[in-house]
Formats: sequence, C-alpha cells, structure tokens
Amino acid sequence: MMKFTRLFALVFLVSFAAAVQLRAGTVEYPKTDPVFTLEVPDGWKSNFTDDGSLTLEKTGAELLCSIMPAKDIKDEASAKASVPTFTEFVKMFGMEDVKAAGPVTDVPLPNVAKAYGVDLNGKLGGKDGVCKFLIFAPKEGKYFMLVVMGTIETLAATSEDGGKIVKSITAK
Repeated sequence: MMKFTRLFALVFLVSFAAAVQLRAGTVEYPKTDPVFTLEVPDGWKSNFTDDGSLTLEKTGAELLCSIMPAKDIKDEASAKASVPTFTEFVKMFGMEDVKAAGPVTDVPLPNVAKAYGVDLNGKLGGKDGVCKFLIFAPKEGKYFMLVVMGTIETLAATSEDGGKIVKSITAK
C-alpha cells in the first residue's frame, strides 16, 4: 500500500508540474465545453492537469486544492453514499486516522443549483488535518467535486480566499 501511495503521489506531482499554469482571475471549467466559472484570488495559481482536473495553489501554503468531475454522483443520496470513497481517497494523499466530522449537508451557494459538503478529519504528517469535499452541480445533473486538504492551521489561514472561490462558482 505504501508503494502505491508513493507512486500515486509521484504521478500527481509530475502531472501537476506538467500542467498548464494560469494566474489569478476568472477560470472556466472544464477546459473543454465549460460548465461553470470561478474566480481565482490574487496570490493563487490555477493549473489544468493532464487528467482534466483543475488545481488551485496558494503561494507558500501547503495545501491540496483540486476540482474534478464527480462522475458517480447524481444526487444527494449518491453524495452521501460516497463518503467511504472520499475516506479512501484522502488516505492516498497521506491522511491517517480519517473520520467524517459529520454527515453530508446541503451547502447553499448563490450561483449553484445544488451543493453538498462533508469534512473529514485525520492526521497529516502527525498534525491535525482536514479534508473538505464540496460536491456541487452548477446545472442540474452535472456534478463536480472541489477537494481541499491541509492542516487545520493552513485551512484557517486560507479560509477567506477559499470562501471567495466557492462563492464565485457560477454556471455558464
């Protein structure tokens, strides 16, 4: 399992480094046939990876922030049923002792048809860590995931910008 985790991390880093880099401003996602836009704050970079995910990076912050299609999620029931999958996902990035902090909840967003959120708590490098999942449908039937993972301190330091990013998601 450890070799798989290292291999996955290496593949992620290589695709991250090879990604198309964009600066702060409006980003359309997906890159081909966009469904929504979001605003990337100053001090952040956005990158499209080879697999089509969008990563957001805050200069100087140790943080994983990625947006990708949520192909297996079609509604609230499937969002709730996906929590065990999310738990396994964050373990691949080194989070240990992962537990859901609570149930999947509705997240009201101004420009999105439906959104659900769940937080997972665990340990990252021996420190208290959090992974936040936002499952959202800018338009009915097309779900995406925004995943943010870092230490509690890092997430607290980037929460204002994170809130701006999430609230800026707007259907095209």
